[in-house]
Amino acid sequence: MRKIARVLTGLCCISAASWAQDTLKVSDEIVPPGGVAQIKIAQTIPQPISGGRFAFGADMDVLGLAIFDAAGTAAGVATEGNPLSIAFTSSGSTLGTLLDYPILTIAVRVPANAPIGTVYPITLDASGTGLTDLLRNTIPLELKAGSITVGGTLNVSDVRPGSGFHAAGTVIRVLGSGFNSDTRIRLKDGPLTTPTLMSSTEIDLTLNQDAKMDGAWVEVRNKTERVNYFSYLRGDPDGGSTDLLLQTIEPVFPTSQLTAAAVDPTASAATALYGLALQNPNLTPAKVTVQQPTPSGKTVSTTLILQPGSKMVRSLSELQPAFVANSPATISNLTSDIPIQVLGLATDSQHQTVTPVLMK
Repeated sequence: MRKIARVLTGLCCISAASWAQDTLKVSDEIVPPGGVAQIKIAQTIPQPISGGRFAFGADMDVLGLAIFDAAGTAAGVATEGNPLSIAFTSSGSTLGTLLDYPILTIAVRVPANAPIGTVYPITLDASGTGLTDLLRNTIPLELKAGSITVGGTLNVSDVRPGSGFHAAGTVIRVLGSGFNSDTRIRLKDGPLTTPTLMSSTEIDLTLNQDAKMDGAWVEVRNKTERVNYFSYLRGDPDGGSTDLLLQTIEPVFPTSQLTAAAVDPTASAATALYGLALQNPNLTPAKVTVQQPTPSGKTVSTTLILQPGSKMVRSLSELQPAFVANSPATISNLTSDIPIQVLGLATDSQHQTVTPVLMK
């Protein structure tokens, strides 16, 4: 995604509800020039969150976002702008309740020419929509800023595969920099693994038992440094949308995977479904079929192949030419021959915003 401004806004104060005041903290990261900082946004008092909208800013390239909840159903949409706007939603009571885990991570690329010792402040602003509880009341928040300091040598830039269920014997590639014979690595609170140092930029972990990689806590240490990284799939784009608004978004996928999906009838934006975001966390291609009712009352099917580790964002009119371009439509069903991550997209044409729609 393109460069964005420097402020993180919108995580804010809510009227007194049944929950105590919370503290929302942005992590402090030390990252070498050209490395990837995974910024972690966490609560200090875990409590259920139903959703919210806020904005994030840092003067560097955003590579991807991930959201973590126990049920794996929370999801979001980030829209490019100045600053970056992030909307997210959860259908249950599990977002915000994972101890020691962030609710959201944002991966950014530190400039390769950044001088050692440079500090990039990452702050929170109390204006905006903020977070809401299960009754859609605003949650009162104390806000604590974080930072990225340029320095060190140890870095984790990506984990592949970073999502999905994988059998014992699967090799998980941890990519980054500063790895050597003194480096120690493990999946914290996860399965035992056998690490193999491949180079200064890669350590391979062989799973000793079946494991789910979504949100896997990767801890890497050497004699003087430690890096924590929460795994997710940063999917490769499978083509691009011709829709100008959808070209500006980055889906934040739920970690749950489906072989059949329709719009969650409780989703507030269900009537304005505009497009779909799909991601394949598997090691094999997925055959996906989308059934859509046309304005004439007929149901048509569109079939596509989603490559391993790839993601796709399309308007419904792109999937089915029978629809008038740039008009909201609907789907009656979506099926896949293997489990994939699915997210509906709704739009507000007046404000040019995209909202996540949960599928189930």
